[in-house]
Amino acid sequence: MCARLSGKDVLISGGADKKIIVWDVASGARLHTLQDAVVNMLSVQDLVVDHAGSTEDEILLISASSDPHIRRWKIRLTRWEQLVEAPDTPGTERRTILEHETTVYKLVLDHDGDEVDLWTSSGDGTAKCLSRLKDFAADDTFFHGGHVRAVAVTDQWVITAGRDEDIKFWDRTSGRLYSSLEGHFDEVTDLLLLRQPSGTSEKVCSVSIDGTVRTWPLDKPSIAILVEEQEARGKEGKAEEPDPKASHLLSAEEEEELAALMEEDE
Repeated sequence: MCARLSGKDVLISGGADKKIIVWDVASGARLHTLQDAVVNMLSVQDLVVDHAGSTEDEILLISASSDPHIRRWKIRLTRWEQLVEAPDTPGTERRTILEHETTVYKLVLDHDGDEVDLWTSSGDGTAKCLSRLKDFAADDTFFHGGHVRAVAVTDQWVITAGRDEDIKFWDRTSGRLYSSLEGHFDEVTDLLLLRQPSGTSEKVCSVSIDGTVRTWPLDKPSIAILVEEQEARGKEGKAEEPDPKASHLLSAEEEEELAALMEEDE
């Protein structure tokens, strides 16, 4: 990902080597290599700049990795540091945000909300809202199931997707599942909101290992139409399925032929 730091364009990358590297775009020079010196960090899965906590001379970076720990970093041109989180109990050190049981795949900052909370998706089957006001403790949890590879949020929806191929729309106010839409034929790896020039979310785009990129509406009437079409296809599929019992029955002609063969054998 790209950012601007003290007037310089920087590139921040992370990968399977368990490192986060900050580069000077103009010169190509490596400025910093970020690693957790205490809690073992596995492959980096996602990076996001927390603009609410950043300044012109300091980037507040949030990282997710194949371990369940979410880390926050402060980056300047001359130095960097890993933030120590507010402890759960006085006198203890909380180096990371630990709200998931396994890999955290996606980090999304909710710019449509009032508090710019952090949304996450994980291999533990959940997507969560980590409240900034509660020191990034889980405020809401959505049980998608399987590996949840992606999450996107609007003022109305929480949208999740992952290994089960479905795009699930959750009512953000009630937390209830509104619809589960089919369309992909392999794991969905990312979701991206497509916005109008005004900044309003218009559609959500999904990316899948099946080699396709698909778009989905965000308004309820259009989602309802997709649900009806999906249900109709399901009914047609059931109607076309042959009766397994009927497939083993013989026609009258076949019964006569079988009887004749048995008489010949005798």
